[in-house]
Amino acid sequence: MSEHAWMKTRLGWVHVQGNEAGVTRVDFAEKPPKGAGRGGPSTTRALQAIERYFAGELNALDELAIAPRGTAFQKAVWGELRKIRPGQFISYAELAERLGRPRALRPVGQANAKNPIALVVPCHRVVASDGSIGGYAWGTDRKAWLLEHENVAALQPRPKKPRAVKTAPISPLPLFEKVGDPTVQLAR
Repeated sequence: MSEHAWMKTRLGWVHVQGNEAGVTRVDFAEKPPKGAGRGGPSTTRALQAIERYFAGELNALDELAIAPRGTAFQKAVWGELRKIRPGQFISYAELAERLGRPRALRPVGQANAKNPIALVVPCHRVVASDGSIGGYAWGTDRKAWLLEHENVAALQPRPKKPRAVKTAPISPLPLFEKVGDPTVQLAR
């Protein structure tokens, strides 16, 4: 059975949803619905971890079990996001490379944007390759605050890795071979 809980934080209301398998959703809300409470056994641990995170215990969210719904690819992206430690950040390109799909920038970005478990699955730690903050489903002001809270150093562009370019030997075109042939007359 799914439980819902709401908690007021420095960044506004946080909605937590969970079941016996783990946390299924964490998102920001305008305000809780009337009569909303602090959930039950499936959400209590998540609420406590979120409180500790905002109090400065940046690894508090690592202990939470998660049970998001999504495609196999989305779950792979979200699993990789959980490996990014507080105080660190990566680019979307680096995330795609870590997944072994360096050309899958758009699908990686889309999976990141569809992350249903904000904070716990730290999609806010992914920035643009040029060092800019990039987007965030819950607003760039929140993302900037989270990165600052986690003591992220100034965002800077990552050096691009040189790509190995495969080239085939160039063979001369038949036209060029004939230009030097004295039997071929060129029109003037």
